[in-house]
Amino acid sequence: MSTLVGVDVGGSGLRCQRVTDGVPGPVHRAPGARITPAGIDLDALVTAVEMWLPRQPPAPDVLVWSMRGLLGLAEPDAVLAEVRHRLRAARTVVCTDALSSLVGALGGVRPGAVVAAGTGAVAFGTDFDHVWRRIDGWGHVLGDRGSAAWIGLQALQSGLRARDGVSLEGRALLAAGTQHLGSPETWPRAVMTRDDVAMRLAALAPAVAALAPTDPEAARICEAAGHALAETLAAAAHGIAGARLGATGGLLRAVAVRDAFGAACARLGLTVEPALGSSLDGSLHLARHVHGGGVLAEGPPYLVVG
Repeated sequence: MSTLVGVDVGGSGLRCQRVTDGVPGPVHRAPGARITPAGIDLDALVTAVEMWLPRQPPAPDVLVWSMRGLLGLAEPDAVLAEVRHRLRAARTVVCTDALSSLVGALGGVRPGAVVAAGTGAVAFGTDFDHVWRRIDGWGHVLGDRGSAAWIGLQALQSGLRARDGVSLEGRALLAAGTQHLGSPETWPRAVMTRDDVAMRLAALAPAVAALAPTDPEAARICEAAGHALAETLAAAAHGIAGARLGATGGLLRAVAVRDAFGAACARLGLTVEPALGSSLDGSLHLARHVHGGGVLAEGPPYLVVG
C-alpha cells in the first residue's frame, strides 16, 4: 500500500489530501497561515494536519508541504525539520505555494512559469535545474500587484479621494467600500490593525469587478490588475527554455480581470495555457514524482527535500 499526502497552506486556508494506492481521499480543510511577530505560526498548521492524519502506521510514503511565506516569514529548513519530525513521512518535501501552483497548473513537473492570482499575487518560473525564480508575492503592503487584495486597496484609495473631493471618479467605489467596511472613518482601523487585512481587502474585489462594465474607475483598476499580472508572469518566464505558461487563482474568474490579463498577455507575446489543477494538485503531483523515483533537485529556499 502506498500513501501520498499533499498539503497546501495559503493565507485564507489550509487544505490537505491523502492518496492511497492511487485513490484520492476527501480534502480536509483548516484555517490558513496566521502571521505573528515571529513569522508564520507553524505549530498551529502542523497540529491541524497531525490531528487529521491517522495515528496508526503506516506513515505516508511521501508528504509534500506547500506553504506561502517561505521567503521572509518562515525558514524552509526549520519547516522541513518540524514537518518531518511530527508527521513522520518516509520522504518529506517542503516548497513554496508558488511552486506547487506551477506544478498543479501545468499538470506535472516540467519547465514553466505560472502566475497565481488570489488574495495575493505571485509568479514562479523554473526549469527544475538551475532557474528558480519567484516574482512578487511581497504581501499586500509591499506588492502583490494585481491581486484581489491589491484591487480592494486601490478601490478604497479611490473611494477616499472621492470622499475628500479630490476626484469624483471613485464615487461608486466609495459606496461599495462603505457597504463592505462601513463608514470611511473606520477604514484605517479596519485595514491597519487586523490580522486578516489581506482577506478583508480581497473581499472587496468581486464588487469592483462587478462595477467594471459600467464604472470607468472600477474598469481602470481591473485593467491595471490584469496588466500587472501579465507583467509578473513575463518576468517569471524570462529565459527559461521551453517554458509552458499558465495562470491560476480565483481572481481570474472575474471577467474584467481575466479579459484584461488575456489582452495584456497577447500584447506581451505570451501564450498562456488553461490551468489543469490547483496548488494542492501540484503538491500531489510532486509527491507522485518523488514516489515514482523522479529526480527532484533542491532549489532553496523554494524547494527543500528530506
